[in-house]
Amino acid sequence: MLYIQDELKLYLFKMSFLSSKSILYSLLFVLFIWLIPQISAAQKEQSPYRLSYQADIPIVFTSLAFELGGISLTQKIMPLTEMDIADLDPMDINPFDRGVTGFFNESIADVSDWFLNTAPLYPVIFVLADNKMRKDFLVLGALTAETLFMTEALVRFSKGAFKRTRPLVYNPDVPYSPFKDGKGAKVSFFSGHTAMVSSMSFFSARLFADYHPDSKWRYVVWGLAAAVPATVAGMRVAAGKHFYTDVIAGYLIGGAVGYFIPTIHKKVAQKHRKKANVKLDTGLGLTRLSWEF
Repeated sequence: MLYIQDELKLYLFKMSFLSSKSILYSLLFVLFIWLIPQISAAQKEQSPYRLSYQADIPIVFTSLAFELGGISLTQKIMPLTEMDIADLDPMDINPFDRGVTGFFNESIADVSDWFLNTAPLYPVIFVLADNKMRKDFLVLGALTAETLFMTEALVRFSKGAFKRTRPLVYNPDVPYSPFKDGKGAKVSFFSGHTAMVSSMSFFSARLFADYHPDSKWRYVVWGLAAAVPATVAGMRVAAGKHFYTDVIAGYLIGGAVGYFIPTIHKKVAQKHRKKANVKLDTGLGLTRLSWEF
């Protein structure tokens, strides 16, 4: 009876936590939607990006759906027991990933954590160092938030949906920890570290390329954008936290989010300028017509 009561308390706590997070994300969603016209009204016409309801509502709503779905799925992950771990067989893993089960290095994992924690600073550094970007800090701040939110939501949903066991769990030399027998042991796919660093790297490179399309440094920036998340991917594999396929998926998905969110808003800005030019041409034509009469 006591065990059932404890389980019920734990379940109610999880539901309360889930409900609180859902409310928080919903409120942030409403706040962001309310801010879109305020930011759009303040931005410069020459900015390469523009916010709009047509672009931002689908992005934020999709992120919110994946985030809430991911929270629900990850809450249902059950920790591995010692018997579960003992029954694991590396031969059940595909040949491409199988060799990773012998890797484990906590020092490398700590370094990869540093890359994860500093990744959101990449676009901040670009904005602070560049005069053109500083003038659009509100728009770029909104785009950064969207990119971070979308990436995190996709990572959380994927981890909750696939529940893939980490490679280090197969390694008998690895001591027990939340990463081996806790919930953290079953969230291998896909790599959140790699996805977030890739997302912020390609996002920052896209910003630089759009604000400085003729700069000779753009090749260096794109090269770093590709190399930094690849380095983090290698670290996560070497640490025993992820399989090769985990980090490859994280690299590609994170990079795609970081690249395409600015691309979408660039297209919005181009359409806005095109409409503005049509209105200007029409207005000038009517003015000339009135003077001719």
